[in-house]
Amino acid sequence: MLNTLDLNLSLDKKNYHEQIEALMIELRSLQNTCWQQKIPIIVVLEGWAAAGKGKIVQKITNYMDPRGFDVYPTLAPTTLEQKYP
Repeated sequence: MLNTLDLNLSLDKKNYHEQIEALMIELRSLQNTCWQQKIPIIVVLEGWAAAGKGKIVQKITNYMDPRGFDVYPTLAPTTLEQKYP
């Protein structure tokens, strides 16, 4: 599956900062709508170690209403699990 990704795509910091604020505001609005409609949502982040998952979780949760979500971290991978991507 990873072989289908275009790894040459990039986003410079200026465009990132311009886009991320609007996207986070939209995310909070979506969270509020789901909360009012009682629609449960599950978000699963998966990736290699040190891929930045923790930073993404922190950034997302800083924008959201803390009454509307729970974060469930998983354990660090075992030695055997670390051998596989």
